[in-house]
Amino acid sequence: MQRMLIFLLLSVLWLVPEATQAQQWSVTRSDLDRYAIDFFQFKPALFSHKGDMFIGYEFMDFESRKKGLVYGLRVFRFKPEGKFSIDTIPLPISFVVSMALTENDQTAIVVGNYGSKILKVNLRTSKVDTIFQFTPGKPGFRTENLVISWAGKVYLSGYFYDKEQYCLNEAIVELRYADPKPENLFYQTTNLTEVHKQIGGQPNIMYIVNGDVVYFAYTKPPRKLTAEEKKAGNNMYLYCWNRDKLIEVDRGTAVGNFAGTPDRVYYSIIKDRKTRGTYVKKLTDRKVWTIGEKDVPYTYPFISNDGKLVIFCTVSVLDQRMNVYFAKEQENFKTQQMIQESSVGPMKLSGDGKMYLLMTPDEIKVGPIISIQDALKPVEKEEPK
Repeated sequence: MQRMLIFLLLSVLWLVPEATQAQQWSVTRSDLDRYAIDFFQFKPALFSHKGDMFIGYEFMDFESRKKGLVYGLRVFRFKPEGKFSIDTIPLPISFVVSMALTENDQTAIVVGNYGSKILKVNLRTSKVDTIFQFTPGKPGFRTENLVISWAGKVYLSGYFYDKEQYCLNEAIVELRYADPKPENLFYQTTNLTEVHKQIGGQPNIMYIVNGDVVYFAYTKPPRKLTAEEKKAGNNMYLYCWNRDKLIEVDRGTAVGNFAGTPDRVYYSIIKDRKTRGTYVKKLTDRKVWTIGEKDVPYTYPFISNDGKLVIFCTVSVLDQRMNVYFAKEQENFKTQQMIQESSVGPMKLSGDGKMYLLMTPDEIKVGPIISIQDALKPVEKEEPK
């Protein structure tokens, strides 16, 4: 049996050796028009664990808005051979805060109306249930801006208030919507008010992994700086709160973008007022990997749920183009380019770290994570007998 080399010179964004077209999708502006989706109003929100479903939201039509259904979910389901479908689920809210997937990506939890209303959306049946709504004269929990899904549970950041709507304490809570007792709906996992006291004040940026693990970037006030910190310019800290323990990850002049898991964090930092670096640090043994090149302003960080893959970008503000890179632990976090000179747009990473989604002014692209170099490698195929 003879063998020959076949060079598949397809688009470097979509070519995958030994992969089928079922692993790649493109939703064009024309496709969105057919589903009456306004590209300029549409907001991307969630990408499923396996990368087979994508959810965004936008304003509903005038008739729906008159009924109080101001926003609607647009549920993209990716099917074999590059096909897809889009379902619409109207929502009885006037403002979207955030949302998360749970129950094996079959349910969406949507927080709306400035954190005062929470919906449970069955993505199979399109049934929408209100599981919490602000009621005057009753205590409750106000969600501020973060809704996180982790290991089948949903976590919210916000604050508890009493019956007169006075804030009691900031917290991260687990949303126990399956509990029949209403008083158990918001189960506090982390008292953020107490954490802020340990840090020294309100953080600049907060990144929630789950109910027990939170990352903070915090700028230390000048009056609290030691002589050594003033001399080195180290006044900004990256902390991790992990199960009642405060861990200092790093410190420098400025902490940039970061994303984490329970045991590791990807972050950028400027040291000693001049040296910029990007790293992945393991919190258990403090092992550090240097990511990319020094003094390159990487942005838009993503990290897979197991922490073994990171994605990051460089963006040219002048011409609105971006390059996208990834790095895997199994390859010692060696930087590999996966997208070159694309239009700037929001990205998503599937929870398993195998698929990405990129929304540009022309289309929504979905495909497997693979380097440009690997995409251009020859693929061996058997010659027919």
